[in-house]
Amino acid sequence: VDKKDIYRGEFGKNLILPAGVVTFTLTQNSKSKNPLEISIAPVLDVAESLFEEIEVGILGENSSTIQISYKDVVAERTASILDELVNRYNKKSVSEKNQIFENTIEMINERIKLINNELSSAESDVEQYKRRFNMVELSTEGTLLLNELTSQNKEISKLEVEVDIL
Repeated sequence: VDKKDIYRGEFGKNLILPAGVVTFTLTQNSKSKNPLEISIAPVLDVAESLFEEIEVGILGENSSTIQISYKDVVAERTASILDELVNRYNKKSVSEKNQIFENTIEMINERIKLINNELSSAESDVEQYKRRFNMVELSTEGTLLLNELTSQNKEISKLEVEVDIL
C-alpha cells in the first residue's frame, strides 16, 4: 500500500486492504478524532527492526539470568513482544534439550545392544570350550566331590560302630 492511498472504514468492521483484512477496535483510551494511520511492512523487515531495538544483557558476571528490554510507546505491545520472545526462547530450549536426551538415549540403547551381543558371544565361546575339552564347572564338580566324601564318611562311621559292637 502506498503512503498516498486512503481507505475509509468503521471501528469494529472489517476493512479490506490490498495487503489483507484489518479490524480496528475502539477502546476507552481512544480519544483522538483524527484519522488513523497504519503502516504495512514485510514481516522480516519488522523483525529486523525489532531485533535492532531489543537490548539483551547478563544481570551478573556469574549469572545465567539475562535482562531483556524493549521500549515502545504502547506498553501492551512492549509486553506482548517480550512475552512472545521469551515463550519462543523457552520452546526452542526445551526442544533442543529433548533432542539431546533422545540422542543420548539412542546412543545408550545402541551401546547396550553391542555389549549384549559381545556378552552373548563370549558366553557361547566359553560353552563351546567346555564341551570341546569335556569340562565341568568347578562349583558342580566340587559339589559332587563333597557329596561323595560325605557319603564315604557316613560309611566309615557305620563301620566303626559295627567294629565297636564286636
